[in-house]
Formats: sequence, C-alpha cells, structure tokens
Amino acid sequence: MNETAILDRVGSPAVSTYREFAPPPEWAGVARCGWVQRIGAGAYRQRVLPDGHADVLVDERGRAVLVGPATGVALPVLPAGATVWGLRWRCDGVRPVFGVPASALTDAVVPLDALLDGPRARALADAVGCHDEAAVRAVGRWLGGVRPDARVGAAARLLWHGPALDVAEVAARVGLSGRQLRRALHTEVGLGPKTFQRIGRLQRFLALAEAGPGRGLAELAAEAGYADQPHLSREARALAGLTAAELLAHQLG
Repeated sequence: MNETAILDRVGSPAVSTYREFAPPPEWAGVARCGWVQRIGAGAYRQRVLPDGHADVLVDERGRAVLVGPATGVALPVLPAGATVWGLRWRCDGVRPVFGVPASALTDAVVPLDALLDGPRARALADAVGCHDEAAVRAVGRWLGGVRPDARVGAAARLLWHGPALDVAEVAARVGLSGRQLRRALHTEVGLGPKTFQRIGRLQRFLALAEAGPGRGLAELAAEAGYADQPHLSREARALAGLTAAELLAHQLG
C-alpha cells in the first residue's frame, strides 16, 4: 500500500504517512496486517473510523496498548514527530489470542501487559514496535498455535460482504442458530452481527469511492448495499461523525 496522508491538521503544516505490510507468515492465522504511521512537523487529529478489527499500537518508547473493536469514530490527537507501529488482528482473532471475550475490549484501550503475561506482552511489543527478530520468532511460535473459530470467521465474511443477508440466513449457513451466532460474534469479534454488517457496508462504500473517483453518492450508496442515499447519510453520521460527502472529501481529498 502506498503512503498516503490520512490526518486532519491541528497545528503547523506537516505530512503524515501510513503504510501497511503483510504480517510474518506464522502470524497470518490471527493477524491481518502490520502498519506504521509517521507524523510530520505538526500535531494531527486523526479521524479513526470503525473497521471491525482490534489493533495493538506501540510507540517510540515501547509503550503498547490494545485498541479494541470500535462502534463509532475516535478523534485522537497525535503529537508532532511521532511514530506509531501497529498490528491489526483478524476480526475473529481477538478472543483466542488474548483469552478474554472480545466484547470486554469493545471501544476500549487497554495496556498490553494487562491482557498478556509479562514475557508475551514484551515479545509482542518488541516484535511489532522494533521488529526484533528473536521476538518475531517467539511470537510466531505462540500465534502459530492459535486457532480462531472457523464458523465465526465464515459468518464474519458473509456479513461483511453481504449487506442484504439476514442474520438468520448467515447463522444457518455456518451451522448455528441466530442466538448462537449473536453470542459467538460478541465473544469472538466484540460486535453484534448487525453492527458488524453496518461497519462493513460503510467500509465498502469508502473502498468503492476510492476505486472509482467521481462517482455520485447515490450510485455508490446503491452498490455498497444501502437502501438509498439518505440511508447512507444516516450511517455516515452515526459511524463516522460526518456527512457522506464530508467523509469522502476527508478520505479522498
């Protein structure tokens, strides 16, 4: 992924860049991608949209936190000159990696050493933040043995890519009842099926807009799975804190 400006300026003119990269192969069963973000000469307020995932963040001092799956927008201010390294987990990887219900981490920021024992917390922070080779191998031995619930992963993919699918239909496809699916998603992902589906629809709208700039909101709304443009507008306000047009200007401008 190319580096792109992604933040709102707060102070003096500056450039902020963000780059994603593949995780080590041994991590791929539970990790979606690694990333690094660098802030230029001025402080920035970042508009973080919900994306259905949790991230570990590590700063230059080695301080590490888990940012749980979000149900709405967050607006942290990042200081000038900061660098943050991150690891984004697969949506179904949170509970099996950290051993707590993902719902306990929703909309939360938790120190990594409050979730993992000392050696694992240090190894993960060093692997993500410093790319320390010994730590990367140690984390690989640990994460290579973690197995997410395959039914939850399949259900999450169906909900993310199928905005019109009914929850009961998704549950039947993966061999669960509707109640079992709701409980499993809250436990493993930290979000209910309808919330997860709404977030996926908004992210699909943004991806379509990026892939085909210049298309109208009504066309994008229909292709993303919204009932109509007003439906898109309500969801953009609820999840991103902006109108649909403002959101596109922010993301693509």
